[in-house]
Amino acid sequence: RAAGLLVVGLQAGAIAGALAAGAIFEATGGDLTVTMMIPAIAVTLIAGVIWLGVPESEPTPGRRLDTWGFVLLTWGLLLVTGALVYMRMIPQLDLGENAWWWVVALFAAGIAVFVWFVKFELRQDDPAIDIRVLRRPEMWPVQTTAFLVGISLLGAQGPLSTYAGTDSSLGYGLGLSASQRSYVIGVYLLSLIIGAIIFAILSRRANPRLILIGASLLVGIGY
Repeated sequence: RAAGLLVVGLQAGAIAGALAAGAIFEATGGDLTVTMMIPAIAVTLIAGVIWLGVPESEPTPGRRLDTWGFVLLTWGLLLVTGALVYMRMIPQLDLGENAWWWVVALFAAGIAVFVWFVKFELRQDDPAIDIRVLRRPEMWPVQTTAFLVGISLLGAQGPLSTYAGTDSSLGYGLGLSASQRSYVIGVYLLSLIIGAIIFAILSRRANPRLILIGASLLVGIGY
């Protein structure tokens, strides 16, 4: 139930951001710099909210924070996502075929850091991510489900906005403006909130496995 409520809060913020982004982009005459400054300010303010409003947890005796584990995890994510972003920029900026080698190098470096991270975590008494638990056979279905759900839900936002904004004269797309695309994304995120609320209610009355199976069927029907 708590996880469902957290998702509700997260997606509510995402809806507000999506709707505000379209309105701000139109109001500033298409100034992308000003539009992107708004979420940057909001994210910065979050640090103050956490510092002042979130109570400090009491440290458990005999345990410590795996700082270097989080550092390695951060660098691995930065390198892999950086490779994907750079790959998308190659055709947009016409960087040439040689630029693909940078994509390969960044991605390979990210994978190498992740391998280092796994080996490092296996030697820690208090790891940032407990690899020993994740590699248990009974955890594989859970991780596979999370991976596939992430692709179908979170990964769909980029293609959705691209399709909605592409001019239909190209053979596909809806040709919507920035504000209209924000409404489409808002409806998409609203469905996630509804699902999270329903899950929070039903999880106390039904088998979570059956709920996830039903949710997966709805996602398949949607596609």
